[in-house]
Amino acid sequence: MASWLLVLRPMLSSLQVLRIWVVLAVAVGSFLAQREVSRMDPTFFRLSVPGARGLVQYLAGNYDAAAQSYREHWRAAINNGATTGDQGSDLILGGDLAAAERLAQEQIARAPGSISATLLLAEVALERDVPAMAARLAAQALAAAPDNVDAEIVLAVARGREGAASEAIAALNRALRANRVGARLVTFYHLIATVGTLAAKPEPTRPLCLLAHYHLYLRVLDHSQARPAARYARKAIAAGDRLADAYVTLGILHDKAGRPDEALAAFEAARQADPRHAEAHRWAAVLYGQRGDLLNEYRAITMALQASGDAFYADHFFEVSVNKIGDPVRAATLLEPLLARAPKDVRLHEQLGRVWALLGNETRALDHYRQAALLAPGNPEIQNAMGWALSRLRRPDDAVAALLRAAELAPRWAEPHRRLASIHYMNNRYPQAIAEAEAARRLGDQDLHLHSLLCSLYHDEVDLPRAETCVRDLLARDPSNIAGLALVPKIRHEAGLR
Repeated sequence: MASWLLVLRPMLSSLQVLRIWVVLAVAVGSFLAQREVSRMDPTFFRLSVPGARGLVQYLAGNYDAAAQSYREHWRAAINNGATTGDQGSDLILGGDLAAAERLAQEQIARAPGSISATLLLAEVALERDVPAMAARLAAQALAAAPDNVDAEIVLAVARGREGAASEAIAALNRALRANRVGARLVTFYHLIATVGTLAAKPEPTRPLCLLAHYHLYLRVLDHSQARPAARYARKAIAAGDRLADAYVTLGILHDKAGRPDEALAAFEAARQADPRHAEAHRWAAVLYGQRGDLLNEYRAITMALQASGDAFYADHFFEVSVNKIGDPVRAATLLEPLLARAPKDVRLHEQLGRVWALLGNETRALDHYRQAALLAPGNPEIQNAMGWALSRLRRPDDAVAALLRAAELAPRWAEPHRRLASIHYMNNRYPQAIAEAEAARRLGDQDLHLHSLLCSLYHDEVDLPRAETCVRDLLARDPSNIAGLALVPKIRHEAGLR
């Protein structure tokens, strides 16, 4: 008996050690899984056996099967009275394509050009495996709503299925730069299924760079997708598959991971590979801006705008060229031609209004502000800028009307009141100027010039007590204020005459 115990003792200790290692492995695995899962979008989690199976298949990289399992979850749930929250998606996931198509057509009949109905028809086309029709419908939606991310994702899926990798990558890049994700569930399931289908292609025909971009988009919903995105991007670079796009993908991943030096190196490699790659230039400009390298930021964002002719890049270019560099002439030269492609771009008209105002051409500035106001009548900043341009054109009554409209649209904004105070003062309307200056200060305007103007207005209206209090407060804020110091003896003298 004792001999048997001597034999079993090392076996028992080995089993104990093995058990300890198993427990540790499970604990570490659970911790890592929890960390990964906690960074995933709720879209991946469905409370059902097919839903759980879909999550496991997705985490294992079996994307085609995962999409099928998620669909099984929804088919059962919808048949039991549940809903995705969208009637068209319910019909598709419930398996009734004909009803989904009828619904879309009815919506278009009631509201011609309906974006959601057009995209529903595109999803029906994807379900029927007619990607060319889905792409055409997505393009139609984008023509009406250029910033629609759902339409870009439908287009990216459709073009990817057609084998048009360049067009699919372009659509994904536009979706990614919008910094938003699509909200259409059917499109999402088509996306992950497409990733699975393309990844299963034989090595020579596998679209490596396109797969890198699909995974880069999925990373927005699931941070663990950074790994396959980087893996496919590196394979694409090694294979010479769309080098610039692949380097941009790597650069974005480095940037998101907090590695700015590696990110900038990748973006510079992309710029070398394709000097007309607008996103490579834009990302390089962002990184140079973070470093405080204003010259290279200016060069890079200018190249992005020139290479693309896309008004998307106008905001960053305007910020650098006008607000940082102070080059309104170059800004006017590059921004004006963009209107041919984007005649209804409110921001572009607003920026050109500012540019022409800086160049002293108030008439052209006013034309752009008016166009912007027609496109966005509820925008107080445009009304405020239009008021300023009208005042420069010596049209005070029209300027006051625009500024009052701005104040009405933004009742907590001090700026229109400050400008109204200035216009009323210049036109000798002192009581109105006082009222507007007081309103601006109540709303938080701390401008010293406005403060000193209000003190002068009190003095001009012979309201000496308020003038004296105003000057005392002004000098407490700015002891060397020339206007305030000049008012002190005047107020004392006039008070002594009373």
